[in-house]
Amino acid sequence: MVKIYRTKSNKLIVNLPDELVKSMKLSEGQEVEFLRSNDGSYRVMRKDDVYREENEAGASAQQPARRAPLTPSQSEIAVLKKIDTLRYQMRTVENVNKLLTQDEKSVMKSLLQKKFVNLFNSKEGNKVYSISKDVYDNFLMRKKSPQSIPQAPQAKAYQQPRSTAYVRQPPAGYTPVTEIDEVATLEKEGYIVLQSESQAAAISSALEESIRKGHVLGTRAFNRKFYIVLRSFMEKNGPQLIKLIGNGTSKTTDLSAKTGIDEEGIRAILYLLSESGEVSEKRKDAFTLT
Repeated sequence: MVKIYRTKSNKLIVNLPDELVKSMKLSEGQEVEFLRSNDGSYRVMRKDDVYREENEAGASAQQPARRAPLTPSQSEIAVLKKIDTLRYQMRTVENVNKLLTQDEKSVMKSLLQKKFVNLFNSKEGNKVYSISKDVYDNFLMRKKSPQSIPQAPQAKAYQQPRSTAYVRQPPAGYTPVTEIDEVATLEKEGYIVLQSESQAAAISSALEESIRKGHVLGTRAFNRKFYIVLRSFMEKNGPQLIKLIGNGTSKTTDLSAKTGIDEEGIRAILYLLSESGEVSEKRKDAFTLT
């Protein structure tokens, strides 16, 4: 039981029970506080314990609440892919607004609110849209992850029968000869360059598993060509190109001469690095670090 006494100087003294003093490890001269709870009761705490509790509560409040990762909707993914057709430095608010319909602009607001897309200031002073790395890695073609390239050359080419009485569908597992050739080139050179969207779609289908596993990356460049690259080729040569560019501006011809990599191979690597914001094309075929 707690007893209260009045001193000659008219002050009140609280007499705490011995068991409470021992359990709280109180000693003469220490300060305690009486804290009122929501139910009207009080609890006694050492002042240093009060400070520690307040600090821990403040630190906890500053930590962002953990939440389950969000998944973009189909309409959001469609807008993300549309943005992704623009080179990083070309994704200004003005350019993207021209690219999107009115409905897609509403979807863009949702992407910004969810932090799937963020706005950054470029060196030129423009605000540019940047797709978050998590979304980029998991929902856009070139950054999905890897293990082995399918053995497409083993597939047999299908030939249409000469009879025009009926049209027979290609057998399951059929891969067109042109796709086999492109995959063979990719395995040999480490990259391929495609001229049309239909070619890119066909190759993407043939390499679906490798793209899904992240062994194969790809991007559509500002010159409207599609560059498909093996991740191993990218990881082997990308750091070397970044080192060669250094603090200056390097042309693809010079980089090709220094590395022995074909100029289109240099472009393939640099366009992918440009998409991730690591380099920037200052003028045609001339790149600098961002």
